[in-house]
Amino acid sequence: MKIEVRVIEAKDLRVTDYFAGTSDPYIKLSINGQMHKTNVVYRTCDPKFNQSFTFDIIPGQQITFEVFSFDESGRHDPLGTVQHSLSYFYQGQVSDLWLQLSKKGQIHIQVFSPGGLPNVLSAEQLNSLHLGINQKQMTTQSPLIGYKYFGYTPSFNELM
Repeated sequence: MKIEVRVIEAKDLRVTDYFAGTSDPYIKLSINGQMHKTNVVYRTCDPKFNQSFTFDIIPGQQITFEVFSFDESGRHDPLGTVQHSLSYFYQGQVSDLWLQLSKKGQIHIQVFSPGGLPNVLSAEQLNSLHLGINQKQMTTQSPLIGYKYFGYTPSFNELM
């Protein structure tokens, strides 16, 4: 099943640049190894992101939001994390949520699952090797095959 996660904004984030009194926040979203990242919004503790990301999920999985402050000179500063279960979203409906971060601040998201029948199967173009059909051992002709026909054994120089 596919869902669309829209990261709208964050507010009251922790200050990491104490001289300017701001942060340079961005958010990493991840679900079971699928990862997306918002753009960095510079010099604010109340950023507006308005970015959408699509994930393939199985109902019951959790989405993780990790908020960081971009730092050009070193390691990016963590501003907080939050996990949210995707078990109760209904197809065709938009869920509008404010999630409290582990440290300070909140993020505003919307989760939408397109309506209609659930995607039970997703198809990809696969060749026979992916599917395991007609997997025969591939053989190549040896360059030394001639000695069988001409009745001589190759010497060391002929092997090179």
